[in-house]
Amino acid sequence: MNEELKSIKDLLRVISESSDKVFIVGHDKSDLDSLASAIGLQALCESLGKTAYIILDEPEATMEPIVKKLRDDNATKHNIIDMSGFELLHDNESTLIVTDTNKSDRVAVKDYLDDFSQIIIIDHHGTGENTIKNASMYIPQSKEENDQTPKVKVSSASEIVAQLLLQAKVECDKDIYTYLYGGIYLDTNRFDKNVGEKTHDITHKLCAKGADTFAVKELFLADFDEDKVISDLVFNGTVLKAYAYDAFNNYTIGFTLNREKPLTIYNREAIAKAADRMMQYRIEAEFAMGHIDCETIKVSARSRGRLDVGKVMEYIGGGGNSQSAAAQIQGLPLTTLEDILLVAIEKGIHIGDEVIPPKDSTVISAPKQYKKNHQN
Repeated sequence: MNEELKSIKDLLRVISESSDKVFIVGHDKSDLDSLASAIGLQALCESLGKTAYIILDEPEATMEPIVKKLRDDNATKHNIIDMSGFELLHDNESTLIVTDTNKSDRVAVKDYLDDFSQIIIIDHHGTGENTIKNASMYIPQSKEENDQTPKVKVSSASEIVAQLLLQAKVECDKDIYTYLYGGIYLDTNRFDKNVGEKTHDITHKLCAKGADTFAVKELFLADFDEDKVISDLVFNGTVLKAYAYDAFNNYTIGFTLNREKPLTIYNREAIAKAADRMMQYRIEAEFAMGHIDCETIKVSARSRGRLDVGKVMEYIGGGGNSQSAAAQIQGLPLTTLEDILLVAIEKGIHIGDEVIPPKDSTVISAPKQYKKNHQN
């Protein structure tokens, strides 16, 4: 049965009452927020007298460098296992905690969800058709009476797990506080988005516990070669369109992809960084997209909040929150996917809480390749 948990105390109670063997899993193609929150949860479970394992089943070749470093540094200390280890250890009395996602198709154990005695979800993304069923779910949302489409009101899974550890008064290694700070740092794009009063309060408390902010910044220093790739994608592949809704709502939206060589394969992190890079400019929202393998396109969407990119991503099978969202699409040419996004926005899909078709849209900046392909 689905159970909506209303508070950190409710969540802590449910975890405390769970079985003695717990498996913790984040989303596939793990990032720092996903793994950091899992490590924090493993420490919490151990403090409650439980045996807890973190499932991380990623190909070495595609694993993000930060995730690989955390795994290698903590594999033994925090019981990090792959799916072969899970298959040896799990039983029907085990509890599953899913962190940083609520989608059944985004977890390595998707074929085993019916085998757990209990499933607990901790997330900061909106729910959808693929949300795991029959779970206790903690996804903090806004509570305004007139808000017909509640918005998630927390920066990251790491922020939620930090709250759990503080509520339970668990004393952790300083490394865990650093990882959680790093997860928040990542998902707020260096505290530039999705930051609320609670986020600042939690990061202050993590620092007081010994989180090494310098080490986190070192983790995120740009790689020169990667930065060249991102810069080329941004400056040679971005089309800016101005959408006019009314006198006070005129949005400039970016669409970024490799228009000259659309089959180019990118690191997943590079697509997200391209989207973040675009938000340095005077635009309302950005959609960066590119192949991460021969069949799969990743879309990273960002917004300053007036356009709900989480709902736009839901339209194409992804999800997220109003300011940061993503999707992975297979079987479509890159330019076709761009056309679908253009249609979604042209129809006025998910602008705030209303469907408001734009009165007009104009290309205000485009690279040569785009102009060449769109000549009459």
